Amino acid sequence: MSADDVIRRGIAAARLLGDETLMATLAEIEAECTAAWTGSNPADAAAREDAYRMIRCVALLRQKLETWRGAAQIEKNNAAWRLQEARGS
Repeated sequence: MSADDVIRRGIAAARLLGDETLMATLAEIEAECTAAWTGSNPADAAAREDAYRMIRCVALLRQKLETWRGAAQIEKNNAAWRLQEARGS
């Protein structure tokens, strides 16, 4: 993946992380799954595992977006540094 692609993907990730509707939706999913997890019948291990997996998926989605946003910032900083080096500063 080119540096430009990394930056574009990071910009899109930052936009998603800043989207209030998306973040509220993810928070609601987590809350619903946490309630299902903690309120499940002790004999219903499958329901608890499903809820746990959903919570983990939401966390992984956020983590991936944060990683992409961070990678874009690093690429931007590297590009600025290369430009300064090329100019002899």
